[in-house]
Amino acid sequence: MGYIVESDFHHNGLRCVCIGLTDMGHRCGYVGIGKDHPLYGRGYFEKILPFEKVRDQKIGKRGIIPLLCAGERDERIGMDVYFDVHESVTFAGGGKDSEYPVKSDFWWIGFDCGHAGDARDEALCKDHCLKTYSRLKNYGKVRTQAYVEQECRNLADQILEVKEVY
Repeated sequence: MGYIVESDFHHNGLRCVCIGLTDMGHRCGYVGIGKDHPLYGRGYFEKILPFEKVRDQKIGKRGIIPLLCAGERDERIGMDVYFDVHESVTFAGGGKDSEYPVKSDFWWIGFDCGHAGDARDEALCKDHCLKTYSRLKNYGKVRTQAYVEQECRNLADQILEVKEVY
């Protein structure tokens, strides 16, 4: 996967990274957490967070699919349902000597802007990306670097609220 790091910054003590995928033309955002955080090492789909905290929330940016998949009987849900970020959390990974999205020992929780309604930013695309997708209409809205950085800040704030997992 070809990508460039567009920004690497800290928000409320957590490291945030915005990347641009040069082979697909969209951006992704990540928030890094240390070993002392209860979400460290956990998959984004693991049912470890309380559904009751989000049951009555508006759909928000996470989309309806994760909330519908949670179901009324589930007491625990994954990060993909719990966190209200652009089209849900779609990545959790990293750890010792990780290289993605940047070299670190952090556990990264992230999202991507390559969903229905998200347009390619052709300024990110390398030649092979433009050739591959040139016949496809570019519908939707380009999610800018500023947008992804703000979503990273929002996600970081939500991550900091998690004190334990179940």
